[in-house]
Amino acid sequence: LEHQWEEGFHHLVAYQKEFANCLVSGGFISNEYNLGKWVSKQRTKKEQFTPERLDRLNALGFIWDVIRAQWEEGFTHLVAYQKEFGHCLVSQKFKSNEYSLGIWVNTQRAKKEQLTPERLDLLNALGFIWDSISAQWEEGYEYLVAYKEEFGHCLVPTLFKSNEYKLGSWVVVQRSRMKQLTAERLDRLNALGFVWDVLEHQWEEGFHHLVAYQKEFANCLVS
Repeated sequence: LEHQWEEGFHHLVAYQKEFANCLVSGGFISNEYNLGKWVSKQRTKKEQFTPERLDRLNALGFIWDVIRAQWEEGFTHLVAYQKEFGHCLVSQKFKSNEYSLGIWVNTQRAKKEQLTPERLDLLNALGFIWDSISAQWEEGYEYLVAYKEEFGHCLVPTLFKSNEYKLGSWVVVQRSRMKQLTAERLDRLNALGFVWDVLEHQWEEGFHHLVAYQKEFANCLVS
């Protein structure tokens, strides 16, 4: 029994050196050794371990609570995302170093009622957005802000995409739902210079140039 335990531990040490963690999946096999099964067995027999074995596993960073470890992994990625982008509006398909952070975020929204007060506090302190519909609107708005910074206006072409996000479609939807938008959203769009009537804007743009022409040449005989 001692030999079998040491053999499993030896494989776990090698796994930790290669992957920098002890989150071994249940079916993982290392050189024909079923390490995943051995790791699962250690969790079930934790109370029977000697202090020496517990210390060796803990020193290696052994994960006793997989579900907790998975949640904390996702939260760590979210913290890094918030630091980089200044918000928690993670798109559904977003990945962080191959980690599907967008899916993790959506899972938190779906399971909000099951989260512990501690986890809720951590997410709220980070500025987590629970309303997915609101999150979708905010995501579109963030892309529009970036578009305005790059091009100097909000006249987004209908088919325009930004990093595969259909910003042009989002803008069209805002125009069609203008009367349904909250005063706060209207103010934010107007402050950005949002164009509600494209045809009206195009006419005014042409007239503005004509006024400038008339001032320069004292006539409207534009060739």
